[in-house]
Amino acid sequence: MENLESLPFLLENYISSWIPIQNSNYFKFEILIDSQPQTCIILGFKNNEKLVFQGCISARLIQGSINVNASELLVNEWTSIYSCGTQGLLFFEASNSEFSIDYKTSINCKDSDQIQKILNSYPNVLQIISDTTGLIDIQNVLSTQNSIFQPRKYKIPQVSPDINICHEHNFRNFVSIPNFFPFWSLYTENNYKSGCIGSLVFPPQWTNYVEELKGSDGDKDLRIIVAGNKSSGKSTFARFLKNKLLNEPSAVYWLETDLGQPEMNVPGVIALHLLQNPNNLNIETVHITSTYKNIECVRAIGPQFINSANRKLENPVRTQTPSSSSTVLGSVYLGMVTPKENPELYINAISQMMNIYSDLIENVNGVLVVNTQGWTKGMGLDLLADVINLVLPSHYVQMCENSDTDLFFARQVFPTHTKIDMMTTVTGDYGLPHFSLLDTTSKTLDVVESSDSSDDTNSQLAHNKYGVSTYSKPNAKSRIHAHTIRNLSVVCHMYGKSPTGNWKFNVPLTHRLPIAIPFASVQIWICDNDIKQSQVLGLLNGSVVGVVAKYAEDTKKTRELEINNGWPDSNWEFCSLGIIKSVDSAKQIFYLLLAPNSFLRESNFIQLGFVKGPGPHENGIELPVETFIHGGVSDSVMRMNSTNTFESFFSDPLVVQKSNNLNDSPYLSIGTKKT
Repeated sequence: MENLESLPFLLENYISSWIPIQNSNYFKFEILIDSQPQTCIILGFKNNEKLVFQGCISARLIQGSINVNASELLVNEWTSIYSCGTQGLLFFEASNSEFSIDYKTSINCKDSDQIQKILNSYPNVLQIISDTTGLIDIQNVLSTQNSIFQPRKYKIPQVSPDINICHEHNFRNFVSIPNFFPFWSLYTENNYKSGCIGSLVFPPQWTNYVEELKGSDGDKDLRIIVAGNKSSGKSTFARFLKNKLLNEPSAVYWLETDLGQPEMNVPGVIALHLLQNPNNLNIETVHITSTYKNIECVRAIGPQFINSANRKLENPVRTQTPSSSSTVLGSVYLGMVTPKENPELYINAISQMMNIYSDLIENVNGVLVVNTQGWTKGMGLDLLADVINLVLPSHYVQMCENSDTDLFFARQVFPTHTKIDMMTTVTGDYGLPHFSLLDTTSKTLDVVESSDSSDDTNSQLAHNKYGVSTYSKPNAKSRIHAHTIRNLSVVCHMYGKSPTGNWKFNVPLTHRLPIAIPFASVQIWICDNDIKQSQVLGLLNGSVVGVVAKYAEDTKKTRELEINNGWPDSNWEFCSLGIIKSVDSAKQIFYLLLAPNSFLRESNFIQLGFVKGPGPHENGIELPVETFIHGGVSDSVMRMNSTNTFESFFSDPLVVQKSNNLNDSPYLSIGTKKT
């Protein structure tokens, strides 16, 4: 490998400034995790170096300071990191740090001298392994998304007249390990596509804003609304703000009001979340060894769809354990991806979440970040004004394409204490393998947000500090549509995770046994569906529903199936999405497949409700057809066996009983009497 001084002309064209140097800043070696062999790599970074990558990995900081997507990695704590093709790629970026550390590093593996050399030579050191949580297997479920975590083209020819191709080939061979695909160039002089889709860039203004926010010690009740048009970088900035705030020992409340593309939960739901910083200040020794019993990640960094499997937080006053994915304080299921059909229900749900926040803020201090929808015209603007009236923000941030953009509202709409900031960004799009850079000075994409709006179908520009890159008029083949992101979220929600954090994509939905729910234990809401009651069972059969529950001693006892128009009231708690795999009208039983992370409180009295929202062509929630054929055994789709029978419970309230083997059976066992 030649010296870096011989590559100055290449570095200007690279999106990664970290360059592999043999026998210097990287070292690969084999390790055992739970007796399974795996390749591991140690990387040493100089200050301010960055490395762009795609893939599913677990990483931990050995020394120094390195962040991913504005989230600081924790020393000696493993983090799952998912850099995927639905957004600009993530990158490791080393901060300015010194060699001084107040803990020991113990190395117990072959060639320990090589690792020690990296620790002595580089202030920032990282360890990377292939992720073992199973998220990458989502590509086996959704075959149309088989390049989410793996580049379409990563192996490139070694022999080429273009020197960029030669170096890119060498760099990839040096550093890549299974499910870890680093990139250095977006293009070559001969227009050879490297397979990289572009990486995130956070404008300096965003960092300055967060630092100013942290310095406002006098304002203890921080409530920040982030608003903007579709594809303005609104959700990207809100995510950046959340990650930056969580780098400090603090808590962040996240109010999700974007039904179509939520950041922290499944689509069609208004929810309030509590996120807390897993700090690890009391570190004595960092062990680097060749054998690990298991790898437990304290958190996950990646696209929004991984958060759709978040669990209910049962005790928000008690500090969460770092490894917990329990964030949900309260949620309301609307079953639609836009509030335009029922704006009153939408505002009432947000009001309900703000009531929960007001009750909790006295016990758990934290910053409230409100993620809003991108609908800012007509009724959408009126709804945003209602959200402002409910939240009473201390800060309002509006994303704008340029400095001439007008504020959505007159100043009088805001509370007098609200500080208003216009956050400059640009109109952009998700990077895709189809994305073609036409300006040879362009390196990265600033904004990585998709859009539902038909107004965004015109040709657009994606600007950055290095130049301007253009692309042709977007179409169905060349952009990530909002419904694709929703599909990924719903699939992650329904397949779910085990309590140990492993994804269950290796267990097809068609192979999972449903639970039997008697008609007498269920109420049905058909929302605004215009259908005769005699046809409701046909509507429910094989459909996705929102499962809600009510806990009360006066729960109705009846043998009749109750069918209601509209939506349930606020006394009903959202549990999860569910699939009604079959309806047995003779036995009066629903066969229901619940999401693994559904929440049902232990109670002597519980009534379930199924909320059947609008259809997928009417802004409703859908499940991709691939999930019904994943597994390949058609008769298993119709197999409706259940471990529980309910003939003797038709007139009794439903009782929740936790499964004793949740790891092996990713569904709850409910509907049985306590013994």
